[in-house]
Order: sequence, then C-alpha cells, then structure tokens
Amino acid sequence: MATPQQRLIGKRSKKRILPTVSVLVAGLVMSGCTSQVPSSAEVDSHDIPISISVNATSSEQMVLGEIYHQTLLGQERNSSLALETDPAAQGRMSRLQEGEVNFIVGCTGELLGSMNPEAADEITEEFGLGSGSGGAADANYNDLSQRTYDEFVGSLPGNVTTTDPSPAQGCKGDEYYYLPQNIVPVFNKELFTRAEMSAINNVTRSLSSEEIDKLITRARRQGSVSAVVSDWLSTSSSVYDQEATTSDKPSSR
Repeated sequence: MATPQQRLIGKRSKKRILPTVSVLVAGLVMSGCTSQVPSSAEVDSHDIPISISVNATSSEQMVLGEIYHQTLLGQERNSSLALETDPAAQGRMSRLQEGEVNFIVGCTGELLGSMNPEAADEITEEFGLGSGSGGAADANYNDLSQRTYDEFVGSLPGNVTTTDPSPAQGCKGDEYYYLPQNIVPVFNKELFTRAEMSAINNVTRSLSSEEIDKLITRARRQGSVSAVVSDWLSTSSSVYDQEATTSDKPSSR
C-alpha cells in the first residue's frame, strides 16, 4: 500500500511546479514553492524572483535547494522552490533552458555527463576510470577534479553560469559516479547582484560532504528541511560574513 507521502508525490507530474505555500514532500517540510519565472523582458533581471528546481525524491536535493533558497531570502531576494520528481540531471538542465526555473543545483560529474557525455568519457579514459576502477581516488584527484570542473563549465549553455565548485561531494549513485561530484549551483547569467553572488559563493564554499549528510539526517529526524537549514545557516557565520560579502567578486563565468 502506498504511503501518504507516495500518494502526495504521485499526484503531481514531473513538470508541475507547486504553489507558493509550505508543503510536505517525502515527509519533509520545505519552505515556499513557485508557480513560474517571469521573463527578463517583464522585469529587471535583479528583480526576477528566483525559482530553484528541486528533485522531491532526493533528500540531498531538498536540503541543498533549501540552503540556497534561505541564503537568497537572507539577501532579501524573492526566492521559492519548484518541486519535481525527475531524478535525471538532464531534466533539471532542460527546465533551466526552457525557462521553467532559473536556478538548479547539481554536481560537476553528473552535470557534465548529462550535457557532454563525450567529454565525460574522454576524462574517464584519460584518467583510467570507469566501472572497473576504484573511482576518482585512483587518479591524481586535484587534476581530475579541476579537469572535470573545467569541462563542465565549458559545456554550459551560453545563457547560464555557475560558481567555483563546493568542496562537498554529492550525487551518489550517478552514472558517472567515478568522476568528481563537487556540488555546484547553476543559474541564468546577470540574475544576481554583487552581494547576492557573494552570498551564493560563500554558502557554496562553506558546504562539506559531512555537513550535508548531517543536515539530511537531522531533517529526516525532525521532519522539516526548512527548520534544520535555518538553524544551520544561523550558526554558520561564514555564510553571512559581511566583510566577505562586500569584498568577494561575483563569478565571471
């Protein structure tokens, strides 16, 4: 018999974006969700509401989406979460390209494999990776990580950009699991102010794999992603370091 949570998710199609209300998805309470993204022709790009695509079947995605959502709210930027149930990175990139959302979260190896599998396969061969290897640990990891990130950035569509990669690794179980999977946000260009870009960069750098795992565990225990993330952000001074916010430069990619 399907659980209440499964019935709730089952009522929504992969492409449907939920209304702007607090919702219960997969047993985890999250904050506001969005209906659609206005075009840049309708409002100034720095005033466009941010719609963050979140895979509702992934606790990691829900936690990461909530982190960026609350970070932007802390910058007084209108932000909400767009829930979907397609686990594929390609689906998130398509929604970004089609203008259904303007912000997604993924991992370097995962996104590279979905956008440019030829480049991912080339790296795999060059570094001797693949299903028969022990993964990225077998290679010169720093070189591998940088190469994967560079190819990922080079494969991005011209109208979107990213930040420097997080040291945190995610996307476990992805097809390209043997590539580095550094967490990265991807969003439309010219979308953020200097201060907002600094806040996004700061929170991306502050993430760690261990911290994300802890947040997921706490969220499952408490049943509220938004409450757990809010508590974490309030105790993570580096995220809202005002000196860094005024001195850091936004990504030029």
